Amino acid sequence: MIDYAKARNITLVFYASPQPPIVWALVSKLGLYPYYDEWLRTFATMTNFYDFSRLPEIYANPETYFANDTLHFSLPIGEKILPLLLANQCDDAHYCVTKENVENNITQRKAELESWLQNNAYQEQVIAHLPSSIGNGLDLPAVFPAIYQPAFKGFNVVRLLNTEYYAIPETFAPPYDFLTIMKGEYQGMLAGKTLEEITQKITAVKH
Repeated sequence: MIDYAKARNITLVFYASPQPPIVWALVSKLGLYPYYDEWLRTFATMTNFYDFSRLPEIYANPETYFANDTLHFSLPIGEKILPLLLANQCDDAHYCVTKENVENNITQRKAELESWLQNNAYQEQVIAHLPSSIGNGLDLPAVFPAIYQPAFKGFNVVRLLNTEYYAIPETFAPPYDFLTIMKGEYQGMLAGKTLEEITQKITAVKH
């Protein structure tokens, strides 16, 4: 496509769409960052491009710009990106990546992510406590706690990450905190890999 456009004097402007830092923290958790780094390097040998995941607004307040999901950014980010694309000035100040500065861009990306994690201890702990199975094709809705109704023998049964089951005493009312579940800090809670296993554990406790 790049060669086709050049041969016909068509200007192409490429950019990496912005994503919130929690996405890159998860990419790092799964050990996938080296693959993304290599993609950046390879892309930079073919053409210059903009890397908008490094916009400081995103790191300062990601919830504002990604209110619904991690793929679709809000209007203010679009208003920030559009003038940069129209100006098409390829330099560090405009988040432009070239084969000459791609290594510096990779280094800065990781430093910015590390700084964000240091300033967001809760999110850092959530990522740290995620099991490795989080990368096995897990749908986003399956990440959040799903409570089975009705309660079973004084416990609320909760499915988390689609393959983890927890029984939380009814003395703790929902909604439940993701990290508190993952750390096992609801007093008296039980854990199991299947619904059958967790109900058996509840029955054993009640006996």
